[in-house]
Amino acid sequence: AINPITGTNWEGVGVEPDIKTTADEALEKALPLAKEAAVRYAAEQRRKAEETVRPIRTALEKAEKLVAEGKTGEAQKVLEPALDKGLEQGVVTEMSVNMLGYASLQKNSVPLAIELFLFNVKRFPQSANVYDSYGEALMKAGRTEEAIRNYRKSLELDPTNENARTMIRRMTDRE
Repeated sequence: AINPITGTNWEGVGVEPDIKTTADEALEKALPLAKEAAVRYAAEQRRKAEETVRPIRTALEKAEKLVAEGKTGEAQKVLEPALDKGLEQGVVTEMSVNMLGYASLQKNSVPLAIELFLFNVKRFPQSANVYDSYGEALMKAGRTEEAIRNYRKSLELDPTNENARTMIRRMTDRE
């Protein structure tokens, strides 16, 4: 490469290093500096991730309280924008929302799980998995007809979904 200003290149001359050292000591000096830079980089990435996730966590906590008070409409208004922003930022995925929904089911917060799975159904309408999960939460809420509809939609998108087939059979045999 030729410098357009000086008309010279660095061949035979080299580039002056930031840290002067002998060739024999270069690795000894470079390794601790690289480790230090990696630690700083990792800390900065953690800080940025926490900064990005904090509003989502806050919205989830607020939505959980609202749902507990029976205010699911208000919960949805808090939850959706936060999750949408997380989607835009790449920190929220179909899978992460599904995991939050199942965590809510485990805590017996079925209404919150329904809101989370509904979010996924709206944002990922071509995913058989989101309808299957939504169907499960609706079933737990005793909303059998809606659950069957969602399991059927899951089967429509993925005819190999044996769970949906089994759940439909169980719910229709009960009636």
